[in-house]
Amino acid sequence: VCCGSSLTVSVSVYTLSVAKRLGHVYVCVQIEIGVGTFLHDIGKSRVPDEVLNKTGKLSHAEWDIMRKHTTWGHEILVEHGITSPIVLAIARDHHEKLDGSGYPGKLYAGDLPDYVRMTTICDVFDALTTTRSYKQSLDSFPALRIMKNEMAHQLDPEFFGVFISMLHIESSTPAPALAR
Repeated sequence: VCCGSSLTVSVSVYTLSVAKRLGHVYVCVQIEIGVGTFLHDIGKSRVPDEVLNKTGKLSHAEWDIMRKHTTWGHEILVEHGITSPIVLAIARDHHEKLDGSGYPGKLYAGDLPDYVRMTTICDVFDALTTTRSYKQSLDSFPALRIMKNEMAHQLDPEFFGVFISMLHIESSTPAPALAR
């Protein structure tokens, strides 16, 4: 099943890399995180193409439809016999934010497992750095700056730090400070 756009392999790679750096190395958990992150946007397959691929700003009604992709993704996975709590939570909750401003459940930090928190960070970064029908992609550094300056209260700071260090691991120079 396609998600209306390309499958988000990068979100899986990023999230599994963060999980490994954090010590979440049990193979069974890695597999479930990998499956969950690979399929996290499967609910977009139920979003009408005219909403999913719209080039302009979405109306309130269109945003309401788009936000349903998390619930629809959870439903699709259950309909196909997926019972893993990790996979189901990633599909349903990857747009939840620590401050309760996310969707679909407006969950707060204490309600969000580590693997959802990691996925959220990686999904936001991927969304900012990927060209979409309605926007051009950002380079990594401007995307990270937006995440730090505009979303700090929504994203797990520890996992965000690990994500930044994971992106920087190949370089022999220190990572730049994310100043305003």
